[in-house]
Amino acid sequence: MLARYLRCAPGREAPLMACDAALHQGHTNVEAIAALLRGPGSRQALQRLALASPRARSPLETLARLQLHDAGVPFEDGVVVPHVGEVDLLVDGRLVMELDGYTYHEDDFQFAKDRTRDRELVRQGYRVARFTRKDVHLGKVGAEVRGLLAARDDLLGRPSGADAPLVVKIDDKRGGRRLQRV
Repeated sequence: MLARYLRCAPGREAPLMACDAALHQGHTNVEAIAALLRGPGSRQALQRLALASPRARSPLETLARLQLHDAGVPFEDGVVVPHVGEVDLLVDGRLVMELDGYTYHEDDFQFAKDRTRDRELVRQGYRVARFTRKDVHLGKVGAEVRGLLAARDDLLGRPSGADAPLVVKIDDKRGGRRLQRV
């Protein structure tokens, strides 16, 4: 069913959200889906599948990833930062993107917890950019992040994307990544 949805759906967002959810919940894997993609529409479906991630925890993350991909912005998802935990997306090794849906981030406890995480990320040398559901649905993520990266590079007097910090990436059992300073 998922393979057919990837092949036949008119847009790529909804099938990719479904694929990400199935992968994240462990119902299938990329190889199993790819094995079913034969015949008409399979090339498009394989291109869509290449964008899927088992680390996406929400449709909002899927949509933001697509916008970054379309804007040509390199990123990682499912990155675990020491003393913070998993962040939604990490761009250029230093910009943490957090995607705030209204349901999860509406109460005082979560709001305060998010600010504590932000301060710890800043202490470790990261910049934090928070995007709302509305930002994502309006398609603002790619352009905003490109602007943030350009502003950072201008401040540092370097060409865009140069001298990104080196990190060691270690996959953990859930398919996430942990960062360590080298």
